[in-house]
Amino acid sequence: MIIEKTRRHGKIKRKLPLNAALMLGTFTAFICTAQTSHAQDSIFDIPAPHNESYADVGVAGVVRDTYVGSGETETLALPFINAEYKGRLFVKPGLGAGVYAIKNDRFRLSASANLALGRDTEDTPFKDLGLNEDLLEIDTTVTVAVAGRYYLPFGAIDVLGTIPVGGDLDGQRLDTLFTTEIKPMKKLRITPGVRATYQSSGWLNSIYGVNAEQATTIGIDEFSTGGQIATVGAHAVGYYQLPNNFEIVGLVNYSRLLGDVQDSPLTDSNNGITAALGIAKQF
Repeated sequence: MIIEKTRRHGKIKRKLPLNAALMLGTFTAFICTAQTSHAQDSIFDIPAPHNESYADVGVAGVVRDTYVGSGETETLALPFINAEYKGRLFVKPGLGAGVYAIKNDRFRLSASANLALGRDTEDTPFKDLGLNEDLLEIDTTVTVAVAGRYYLPFGAIDVLGTIPVGGDLDGQRLDTLFTTEIKPMKKLRITPGVRATYQSSGWLNSIYGVNAEQATTIGIDEFSTGGQIATVGAHAVGYYQLPNNFEIVGLVNYSRLLGDVQDSPLTDSNNGITAALGIAKQF
């Protein structure tokens, strides 16, 4: 999911795939065009107050299902960074590190690189079989994404296209989200939302598929599925302002599996939950 705050007054196993190169090449050309534009009111200029620089830095504790449907949870301590430089460069939870091509009151367009956390064989329903630790392992994967956000009077729509460029994931995924904002009290801001995620066959089978070697070793049938809208979910992020420019950040995210992927031997349930609580210093 995407966590975005706006202030207003593993192992690399292969070369960059063709679809990743095309996505990055297209966006690079787009940025170059933007930078060479000399129009005074170009859509690629970042107007005030969106061109500010800031950094919120802290740490967060995260409890999450290792993947949606795993039935296994893990607890992580992760750095929390939410930062921008002149409204152009950014590091954000959910988006990673990237650059805005367009950023104004109505629309945003960005490209970024991020990490998709992996899993161990012991995180699957077959953890008690004494399997080789590499059999069902998924390495942490480097991903690149192009994201667009359109602001409505009552919320925002986000579309995020993601592809892997290293690690054990393949294919593509497309997330569509709607998020709004409520302020129940002066120092508290909450951004609830809903989303649907399309995942290609390559992406789904990287996580939920069972190939011939795995099926023979475990003693189960092979499993594969085609691309589909495989998850829907809801989320909420809360920000509570503390004295001396400190802030508490909390997150709850729920996901539900849909379609054929529910029949995978690697799904112990059809649900996935992530919860996080962190504290950050604002600079």
